[in-house]
Amino acid sequence: MKKISVETFCESYKTKSKGYDKTFEDFMERHITTKYIPVLRKDAFCKEIIHIANHMDNDNHNIVKINSFYGYVGFVMRIIDLYTDIEISFKDGEFINQYDQLNELGAIRDIINHIPEAEYAEFRMICDMELNDLYENEYSTTALLYNLKQSFSLSEEAIGSALEVLANEQNVEQTTE
Repeated sequence: MKKISVETFCESYKTKSKGYDKTFEDFMERHITTKYIPVLRKDAFCKEIIHIANHMDNDNHNIVKINSFYGYVGFVMRIIDLYTDIEISFKDGEFINQYDQLNELGAIRDIINHIPEAEYAEFRMICDMELNDLYENEYSTTALLYNLKQSFSLSEEAIGSALEVLANEQNVEQTTE
């Protein structure tokens, strides 16, 4: 399946959308190239969307920082990329400009309306579940207590190792005296 650029789609869309008739419907249907995506593939893409929109690197530490805007735009553009012949670039935030190009014309609404409703709903539901899992796994009381316990366990191990090294050094010093 050959993909077309956002610009090429927008040029054709401008012409075809002047009258919402059979020609326009045929045009929109022609660009919907996928009717079903397997559920595990949907889940993988949802995990990717949630990760990108809710994590950031800070001094080589991956921290959770929620960005609902990127989550929404990323979701919409991934749907368009997966279900149509329109090529979306996810490099360096290009998808934001492509979103604006499509949305300014009203094309996003029309594209979403032509994607099978059950597919869109399932994709949205899986992304919502992944986001809820992130919240639950990172911020619930249970998660916070578990992470705190893990931190203390690591600290206890580190302290125990340090004390053992110190004790060994003292034993070496005492035996050499």
